[in-house]
Amino acid sequence: MPNELQGLLGGMQATPRNKLMGLLADGLKAADRYANKPDPTMPGGKANPPLSLLSDLASLKSLAEVANNVSYGYPLTNKGVANVPFLKTETADALMMAPISPRNALAAAALAGGGDTAAMKAIFAGIGAKTADKAALARAEKLAASGADPKAIWRDTGWFKGGDGKWRFEIDDSEAVVPKYSKHVMRPLEEAMMHEPLEAAYPSVKNIIFETSPGGNLSGAEYRANVNFHKFGPRESLVIRNSEESANQNKSLALHELQHAIQQREGFSGGGNPANLREYADPQDAYWRLAGEAEARAVQQRRNLTAQQRRDLFPLDSYDVPINSLIYR
Repeated sequence: MPNELQGLLGGMQATPRNKLMGLLADGLKAADRYANKPDPTMPGGKANPPLSLLSDLASLKSLAEVANNVSYGYPLTNKGVANVPFLKTETADALMMAPISPRNALAAAALAGGGDTAAMKAIFAGIGAKTADKAALARAEKLAASGADPKAIWRDTGWFKGGDGKWRFEIDDSEAVVPKYSKHVMRPLEEAMMHEPLEAAYPSVKNIIFETSPGGNLSGAEYRANVNFHKFGPRESLVIRNSEESANQNKSLALHELQHAIQQREGFSGGGNPANLREYADPQDAYWRLAGEAEARAVQQRRNLTAQQRRDLFPLDSYDVPINSLIYR
């Protein structure tokens, strides 16, 4: 059983990541990236369709995720979680080795038809993302110019305008992994968590310094655009406090703060801190109404929706503050 396998390998773990399993995960991840290198001029949008299909049939991506999960001591099953399959998707795929794997059957079908498997999504990206579908954006802009309903544009193209007037789409967050750390960690994001779709869209996020601060009474997270680290030099920073909470909670916090990093890159209306909102009568209320904070909370709210629920739920309807009450900065 997967949990027994993890038990056997548990003694191999270093703090916070087992180097051997981490090396294996990184190697498999690199092989999968090479096999699935994008090229919009080729069938299925991949530079080498045969290698891409072989990668799917060999479950390289799932094997990489399983190895990464083991290296961090992250659960390989959904034991104790109600109304979900016992095996995590990547674990099942790695064990079933593709020809009979549901995920790989869908991947192969998408490759053959150049389609989309309608993965779950969450983080809101913009026109600066390397993976942005510019053809769909052009269609969205044309529909908007003709006076089409924003919700209809969203359902048809996957693009919508935020309250700041900038176009957005959603990045797949479903397979992002943020481990549960029991000790202080400070390292580049690409070494501390796994989020391939985000890294593909914005390669520079890999250099954000991910810092955990376990223990203590404080709980929360913070994104800072410019911190001068002695070891790394000037970098962006993402801090999760009391990171001994569940991996799911850590993921929620990380996605919130990563949305602020995207806001910084795209020029979206950003977040803030009550301490810097003293021009308002109620700084805490103003903080809650900041458009960037409401957007980041919407990312957290949407992270567990199904693909169909996402298509049905217009992103701006996920905000917990009325759009006409937001503060744009």
